[in-house]
Amino acid sequence: MRFLDKERTLVLGATGWFGREFLDVTEADRGETYCVSSRPRDFMAGTVPYESVAYDINEIEAFAPTLVIDCAGLNRDRQYKTTFLDECFSISMDYVLAMSLPSVRAGMTFSSGAAMFDPVGKDFDAYSASKVLHERLASETRAPSVIMRSYAVSGRLCEHREGYALSSFVDMSKKKRIRVKAYRPTWRRYMAIDDYIKVGLTQLGKRKVLDSSGWWIEMGQLAQMIADKTDSKVTRVEITEGPTSYGSNNQEVLRIAAEHGIKVKNLDEQIDALL
Repeated sequence: MRFLDKERTLVLGATGWFGREFLDVTEADRGETYCVSSRPRDFMAGTVPYESVAYDINEIEAFAPTLVIDCAGLNRDRQYKTTFLDECFSISMDYVLAMSLPSVRAGMTFSSGAAMFDPVGKDFDAYSASKVLHERLASETRAPSVIMRSYAVSGRLCEHREGYALSSFVDMSKKKRIRVKAYRPTWRRYMAIDDYIKVGLTQLGKRKVLDSSGWWIEMGQLAQMIADKTDSKVTRVEITEGPTSYGSNNQEVLRIAAEHGIKVKNLDEQIDALL
């Protein structure tokens, strides 16, 4: 990623999980960087300290970014807020406005596999709607956007670990008991977020959607993989419903990784990285 040392990079949502993963994976290669978050704060990405500021389009224009990396967004668990969709729209517009600056040549933004839920299906909700809108807006920015449609990903800088199966299983394994709470066989494709980011960066300057990929695994099998590594016991609630899956069958991200010599961690290596 040596080309990043010649860029002036704006990072939106810099203090969140994906923002910190981006900063960590590119730390040795980036040029000048401007970090933005919902409020000013000092934070760490890996072992490196950073400072972020609140969004101000005039200050951002003065920085004159050439790249915009957008990692901002509200998680699904924030849907209880009556202002959830308004805030999501505002976050999307922050990206659109930054991408309209004349200095910007390319951008990358994160979406979710929830954008692909059927609008008349039971899984479609305000979070899904926010991602559908975000992808629509990001596809029409002045400078070209790579839209990273993230399904199930793993990463060591995840802070809200209890909200994600893989990281929560790892944490439970420290107490030698992993409990699977899914009432149905639940399948996911897992990809390490740092590998996914590296692949996305190779596509900067293009208008495209890049689904995360990986290897299908059922949550009971995932729990057992972790248990085998940690000498833990797995328990599971009774399965009472039919199977469900969440992941893309699009393998383009793996093809691009191979073309650029990016080694993509398999699931066993992803688990080891979190233990």
